Amino acid sequence: MVEASIEKPAEPHKAGFLARVFRRGDPENLSSGQLVAFGLPYIPYWAMLGPVGLFLAPFYTGQLGVTLTSWAMILGLSRIVDMATDPIVGMLCDRFPSRWGRRRHWLVISTPIVMLSCAMLFTPQYFTEKPAFWYVLLATILFNFATTLQNLNATAWGGELSTRYTERTRIMGWRSGVGAVARLTAFGIPAYMELLDPTATTGDKLHALMWAAVILLPLTVLIAIVSVPEKPVEVLPHAERPTFTPLEILLTLKRMFTNKYLGWLLLVDVLQAGPTAVKAALFVFYVSYIMKAPGLSATLLLAVYAATVLSTPIWMFFAKGREKHRLLAIAVLLYGCSQATMLFWGPDQLFFFIVAIAVNGAMNAGPAFLMQSIMADIVDSDTVLSGKQQTGAFFAVLETTTKLAPALVVIAIFPMLQHFGFDPTGKHNTADSLNAMRITFALAPTIPVLLAGVLLWNFPLGSKKHGELRAEIESARASRRKPH
Repeated sequence: MVEASIEKPAEPHKAGFLARVFRRGDPENLSSGQLVAFGLPYIPYWAMLGPVGLFLAPFYTGQLGVTLTSWAMILGLSRIVDMATDPIVGMLCDRFPSRWGRRRHWLVISTPIVMLSCAMLFTPQYFTEKPAFWYVLLATILFNFATTLQNLNATAWGGELSTRYTERTRIMGWRSGVGAVARLTAFGIPAYMELLDPTATTGDKLHALMWAAVILLPLTVLIAIVSVPEKPVEVLPHAERPTFTPLEILLTLKRMFTNKYLGWLLLVDVLQAGPTAVKAALFVFYVSYIMKAPGLSATLLLAVYAATVLSTPIWMFFAKGREKHRLLAIAVLLYGCSQATMLFWGPDQLFFFIVAIAVNGAMNAGPAFLMQSIMADIVDSDTVLSGKQQTGAFFAVLETTTKLAPALVVIAIFPMLQHFGFDPTGKHNTADSLNAMRITFALAPTIPVLLAGVLLWNFPLGSKKHGELRAEIESARASRRKPH
């Protein structure tokens, strides 16, 4: 496999202090310590993102008096804005680098916006006596935008650190491992508060999470940008001068959506992300009414994330020297099989249910970082054609489909369950309505996930094809360096 050469940074004695700090190191040979530093911002990120789905709705509708209809409208409108702006944000970040590189300055810029929006959304009492509809909508949109801006550039930064097929998996694996620990932190803080004070409200938990995130975020971002370098952007001779006009945006989107590798992966992502959302949306109902263990929901979620933490290093080990799409296919197929067993559990099989959800968590450890590593390879296929390295735009499209699929699936699932008579309060459920819940929880995720696994097994961009793409990129860069 031909590897792209790395342009050397400026000599330390010729650069100022900041240049020496921000340009030091070889991105192709990052140490484990650097990779931990690279993933550290994931901890405050998940302290904000992890509990959003569980705590915000009860907080605003239960404690602050926002109606369910208003809350649904807020979530719907903010998600539409979020998905519409994600690709634009990705292309914007690709086209406006700084002296520090392409990504780190965006992390710095986004940090205070994330901190402000988190405080506005999690602790509205600091800003208004009674949050009105427009306040909550603005806070939600700002929060979504800020976290997207930060996470998108952090992920794209990881995708650009190496040109090597297996090294990209190592980088994304370390970040995912730190993220798995972060999820334990995100749910561990509220769980610890419940242990200390059983009367702690949802607002109290969000207040604690807000301060944890606001304090840790600037510190972890600083450690990451100081510890980890960036690579010079790859621009090939036939690349046109990058612009940010409506025509250029449309042309970029057209080229992206005609990229066969991207279309293949996005289809897999939709098939895999939607089922995960179904499981998350119905998990508490399944535990409460099928397993008859409502007090164990939070504890069982911690068990899932603990399995994710423990299995991430194992997936990273197996990824060495192997085709990442085949490994991802195995993870997805095993995930689907373990989810199908949910048809059979009941209150007397709690142990087997715990084993099944632990397998779920272990199988979920691989897909996130392997998908990101594959997306970095797909960016190379676009670089060959366009001459540009548009990592941000490609990762933004992946993030958009990851958000769109769960929204569409959850919107469809709840009316269907209502049609079969399922009562979310648990007061009026019949044997038929509970059976509908059991079947939906078990099979609605399983069928599309198994299809995703089959598609992944035959994914056409493996190590051999990626080596050919890197050879073309290196050949084009070499011809540019030759004197005429």
